Amino acid sequence: MKTFKRIFVSDIVFLSVVLIVSGVIVSSLVNSEWEHSFDIENRNKLSGTIELLICGASQGMNHYSTYVIDENLCTCYNLSGPAMTWDARTYLLEEELMRNNVKYVIIDISHNSLMQEPTVSGEYYALPRLAKNDRLKYFFTNVDFSLKYELYGKLMNEGTKYLISKVLGEISFLGTSSVDNCYYADKGFRYNENSNDITLKDSEIISNYGIKTVGLDFPTKNVENLNKMVALCKQYGAQPIIIQSLESDRLNWEYTGMENLHNYLANFCQENDCIFIDGNLLVDRYTVFSDSESYADDQHLSGEGAVEFSMIICNIIKLIEADIDHSSMFYNSYDEMISDSPYMKYYISNN
Repeated sequence: MKTFKRIFVSDIVFLSVVLIVSGVIVSSLVNSEWEHSFDIENRNKLSGTIELLICGASQGMNHYSTYVIDENLCTCYNLSGPAMTWDARTYLLEEELMRNNVKYVIIDISHNSLMQEPTVSGEYYALPRLAKNDRLKYFFTNVDFSLKYELYGKLMNEGTKYLISKVLGEISFLGTSSVDNCYYADKGFRYNENSNDITLKDSEIISNYGIKTVGLDFPTKNVENLNKMVALCKQYGAQPIIIQSLESDRLNWEYTGMENLHNYLANFCQENDCIFIDGNLLVDRYTVFSDSESYADDQHLSGEGAVEFSMIICNIIKLIEADIDHSSMFYNSYDEMISDSPYMKYYISNN
């Protein structure tokens, strides 16, 4: 019996030491001078002043210029992040709705947003952005069980590297040690410095037409979170605006089923009293946004492209506020939009 007690006590002591060491390593990382941890610092300073919030994943982060919206519409903050899970979007949104008099909430949805399953990278980047008192709670209650072990391992690995680098005076591996040099200085907007020419080659125009399909078999949890985000907006008196992401001519050329997603979101918005804007159907898409100059890749706008897109969104919201018809700014359908594509002209003449 005494032997059993000794083993039991030693196991408890060992487990306690492991938990304490793990806590020190993980907390040192998520509370460090890492660009993602500056987000909550900035939002704390702005608490009570934010009138518009942007929620999305990487498209949301890259497409909505906070300084353009600040100057042309109202004070805003971009809550979007790389591979942002729907749980994290909902959690961050509720945090900010509770402490700001928010007028509008933009929910950005790309061609595959609602299909995406949670990822370790998405949760890894989201954790430091939560209020410090919420991080442990979020880990245990919101992170998918199948991801917990891998996420814990990543936090331990990166936390250990951080502590070692801090001892060696090399904190820069985390990205930055100054809020002025990270994208949270622009309130969550990441300006893509470079644009890339993503224009399809002539042979690709023929071979890549409609080779992929946009899925509508959304995970139940994603749809539940979308409904919860809309419900939170209504609870706190904010108008939800669902925006189908503006994506490149190349991507729209290669995918079928975009109109099915459009119809799904349009019906959802009608049923839930949301404003719906489809960025892909902007009639100016071929004159203002070109595959040769306006995109960083086929899904993300360049910095200049984001500035142009943000101005258009501000103008549309102003027209809605003034109850002015803006239907002439959009194509009536995806078929009509694709028929105007520069790719279609080549396709017809060479197929």
